[in-house]
Amino acid sequence: MQQLQLSRHHDRGDHFGFFPTGFDGNDNNRRHHAPTQKISLHPNPIIYNDILSIPNFHSSGPRIINPKIPSLYEFRNVCLTNHITSPTLRGLVYLTPPIFDKNVDNKDRNKTATIISEPMEQLSIQNNPHRCVPCSAPLNHKGGWNGIHPNEKQVGHRCGFVSVHAMFATNISDWSHCIHDIPENSKLIQKWGQVQIPSCRVESVHFYEGTVLNVAFDRNIGHAMWDHLLTYLPHWYEFRFGKGGSNHKSSGDFPFDYVVLNSVKNCLSKNNSSEHWYCQILRSIDAFGVAEELPVDGTNANSTTLVCYENLLTLHLSLPRLNHYSMESLPNKNVFDAFRDVLFKKFKLPRYWKKGRRDNLVASLGGTLSNHNNNDQASIQNRKDSTTNQQTKRHYRFLFYAHEPSGRRVWTNMNSLLAAAQVQTKYRQIDFQTVYDFGNLNIQQQARLFNEADAIIMVHGAQMANSIFTVEGTMFVELGCRVFEFLGSKNYLNLIGGKYTMVQLCWRGETSEKDFCLDCTQEKDFTYSNFTMAQKTFDKILDDIVIAIDS
Repeated sequence: MQQLQLSRHHDRGDHFGFFPTGFDGNDNNRRHHAPTQKISLHPNPIIYNDILSIPNFHSSGPRIINPKIPSLYEFRNVCLTNHITSPTLRGLVYLTPPIFDKNVDNKDRNKTATIISEPMEQLSIQNNPHRCVPCSAPLNHKGGWNGIHPNEKQVGHRCGFVSVHAMFATNISDWSHCIHDIPENSKLIQKWGQVQIPSCRVESVHFYEGTVLNVAFDRNIGHAMWDHLLTYLPHWYEFRFGKGGSNHKSSGDFPFDYVVLNSVKNCLSKNNSSEHWYCQILRSIDAFGVAEELPVDGTNANSTTLVCYENLLTLHLSLPRLNHYSMESLPNKNVFDAFRDVLFKKFKLPRYWKKGRRDNLVASLGGTLSNHNNNDQASIQNRKDSTTNQQTKRHYRFLFYAHEPSGRRVWTNMNSLLAAAQVQTKYRQIDFQTVYDFGNLNIQQQARLFNEADAIIMVHGAQMANSIFTVEGTMFVELGCRVFEFLGSKNYLNLIGGKYTMVQLCWRGETSEKDFCLDCTQEKDFTYSNFTMAQKTFDKILDDIVIAIDS
């Protein structure tokens, strides 16, 4: 990448100062791949405090970084806004109108893998009154930047990626005027829940040189894992190991200088770092190499600062979920094994166990043995058969979770079912272990619990992200009146080497007394309904797991 010769602060500047010699704004003179040569750049932005001095940016992209690995794209000279309520959603301000090619049929636009810049309609950007309006969230479409969204006809432009929503303008002043001063646009933005920061007219611009990776993930650890981690891992593997594979000794060659991360404060910081589950995953695998985390500017609701980037890389998130965890969107087994090798070493966990692996394990994670009906959120309860000696060895460890702290999607009779099962002689080889609240356990404790479990019987929820810590052969029973089959995807189970079944609501005429199902309390929206399970169904789950383990 060519070094740009610009001073750090400008009161007035060259309107074309952001472009190296020979760059025409349409990106025709650049090689269309991520830069691999590191350059020494200052992490502080160029600051324009005078709206009249802000250059006329010429945006280009998105261009796919690696055609063999979907989902990572490069933009040039674009700006990012912050969603006023969601740190996961960002708005991408794309400046100057794309060139319309009347020979490109709209229905064929998904066939081009590298570019995506022709507009949907022949009207130029400046004549489109809704050019700056982002489409309604969420953008759960499969086509990426080229994907079809119901709002496209109304706004007259592409909608963008799942976590980066597209907005268009001829320049920054035009975007500021369009989004804040046109009443109809303001109404649409409010209606669709897409209020952006800056929420006032732009008065200054912060411009970052170099290549910046935009990292956006949901604070819910399940969504962070399913949406962001699985999408990014193939790129991480390529950057870290390259052609040498997982045995390559290099520390990697990451094609970006900085990372901007709006989801969690101090996520990547070595000092005063966040304890958020996903941030610790990212740090443990050196997810972004030596790239430096930039401060997130312009997050105050009254901010008048727009932040722009010379080169911005961003992921099209949710690809695995949108494609139902197809092998094209998931990391392959080699990539996932390399990831888990690094992860397990960092957390000092065994990657594999021998048969009968739990015979001599002792609960080491906190706490006293306590009655399962108490609300000690910090306890991890090692449930013992009261009719046997406390020193009796258990052959297998089963981990249970009722999802009780949330108050919804709760397995309300889990404790009574466990109490009845533990006195049965046939279950003496089982160490019944329960968790009341995963939110009160640190990531090391959660990892150990999942790693040491032979079977995991739990309500559908974010805690299942800890499945990445399980060893091959672990069995999962996922419960819920309505279960979204992410964990149970055949392709994901292949990655972790797990076995899986789900138990869902009883349909009309069914009951959990005679059928393998759950009795749900709500009659309409089953997604978050609480439920009970018959003892017969519970015993069958235990019997089936024991048979499968012993076979």
